[in-house]
Amino acid sequence: MNPSRFHFTIKQKLQILHEFDENQSSACLSEKGISKAQVLDWKNKESEMMLIPEEKQSQTYILHSGPTKKYEELYTFLYTKIKEMRAEKQVVNHNLLITLACNEDPTIKIKVQTEKEA
Repeated sequence: MNPSRFHFTIKQKLQILHEFDENQSSACLSEKGISKAQVLDWKNKESEMMLIPEEKQSQTYILHSGPTKKYEELYTFLYTKIKEMRAEKQVVNHNLLITLACNEDPTIKIKVQTEKEA
């Protein structure tokens, strides 16, 4: 995770939205390091954020969990392998990833072949 990345709490997001609604100024956003696109995204989720109980609004809370990892171990293996290869300045492309995945997990090879045949 990027160390400079910061997650606002729901309470902070709602407060920033309130300030932005009052001022409509990008200056208040830039001093907090927030883009206008981010504020618009929060604005779209504002009703969802308002439904969260007040005591939980102070916790760091992510509105989306992100994609689920069907093959957790394979993902970890590929991630490590890619990091190693990039550190060695090797080229990494999707064909290589498919080959690595098929070699690591034979069940994937069957799925890849059936998808190509379809």
